Amino acid sequence: MKKGVFIIAAVMSLLLFGCGTESKRNMEGVELLHITAMCSDSNGEKEMLCIIYDANEMKTLRSLRLPNHAIYPICIYDADSDGVFLTNSTKTENFDNLHYYIFESNAVEVIARGKYYFSDMIPLGENELLCNVASESATVSQPAIFNSKTKDIRYLDEHDDDTWFHSLSYNPDTQKILAVTCSDEEMRSEKVRNETWIRPKKLEFITPDFSKREVIFETEDYEIRSARQINSNEILMAVDSCMGWDYSARKLVCLNLSTKEVTDVEICGIKQIQSFYPSRDGTTLFVLGKDEKGITSVWSYDIVNKTLTDVLSDKDSYEGFEEVVDFVYTWR
Repeated sequence: MKKGVFIIAAVMSLLLFGCGTESKRNMEGVELLHITAMCSDSNGEKEMLCIIYDANEMKTLRSLRLPNHAIYPICIYDADSDGVFLTNSTKTENFDNLHYYIFESNAVEVIARGKYYFSDMIPLGENELLCNVASESATVSQPAIFNSKTKDIRYLDEHDDDTWFHSLSYNPDTQKILAVTCSDEEMRSEKVRNETWIRPKKLEFITPDFSKREVIFETEDYEIRSARQINSNEILMAVDSCMGWDYSARKLVCLNLSTKEVTDVEICGIKQIQSFYPSRDGTTLFVLGKDEKGITSVWSYDIVNKTLTDVLSDKDSYEGFEEVVDFVYTWR
């Protein structure tokens, strides 16, 4: 990989709107960070903290705190109905189900029952939620569309129990889902387990209606942990030299799809990267990671000025705050 600082080219201007929280009209043009964190209450019981952050105005729009025992806690704000999709479980269950919280009524409803494991949730459009999900009987997780109106779940390929899908993301400008995939059979092979310690990975574009899949890149040279679209020709990837979870060794790189050239991306001030999203206009990187002072948070990195801003600078104001699990960046 070539060493160098990569500056993401701007693809279009941002639309800056005054940001309300109740209506779809007020949310048009707004870029949101959906942040999932964990806290403990005064009795030591686990709680999910959902923070909906306006990336344009750089302020918190909504926050929600609920008892939570999910295997993998994750939440997504639904601007159309002013509610939150979230995963939850009980202390005795070894699976998650999808819940929906409505701010207006302060009510929570279980909307998907079936012993699931969710690792990604992304709003695609009205009543449609893109999920990376596995049912109790499945070996692998895969993309599925959950219809919040009909409560139906439609899988990309319900007969495929070999392909692992990771790091789902959706770009409304390119209208493509991006996924990192690998084969369960290959990852258990003698070569991977005893020689390379690298699972052969592919990047795939998938249309939102699941009608078309396209492999756009594949490699056995390093582990691709996550990938995000910058534009139709550039992909940002977090990569490790091999399997394992050594965040300190993780690098951020940019893949040019036309040339297949891969260049290193430098984020000044970030020591460890866990997750990331480029902004729509290409001037900002949102990063979940640790800075040089050892502070783990969600950061806004100004690519041009090379400055970091702590999105969760007020996290100590949340009683019992423990850690950020993950976040998702979206725009409308």
